Amino acid sequence: MKRPVPHTLDPADARSQWADLAALLAAKARLSERTDGLPFFRSRPDLSLLFSHYIPAIRMPDRVATELPLSGDFRIDLLVGDHANGKYLLVEFEDGTATSVFTPCLRAAPA
Repeated sequence: MKRPVPHTLDPADARSQWADLAALLAAKARLSERTDGLPFFRSRPDLSLLFSHYIPAIRMPDRVATELPLSGDFRIDLLVGDHANGKYLLVEFEDGTATSVFTPCLRAAPA
């Protein structure tokens, strides 16, 4: 999706999707951002909305988007937010390997 869309959190679906995440983490020692992380969260909006609990200003999470263009080559992997409050959390996924966070990036933002 290319823009935040409305979504009402369903606690029962979120619990089920949380179990899906536990199963994914138990099944794979290494996760790929592109083939595991993004597709997983793209298909689980209720679980995605739970990221909002890290931001107290997001009182009623009701918007979700994946792969939202940001600037140049950059995209927001996951956006969750509270539309009425105008508060949003931007999430960047990385590969789940021992060195993935520290791998140099060749992309650059336009000056």
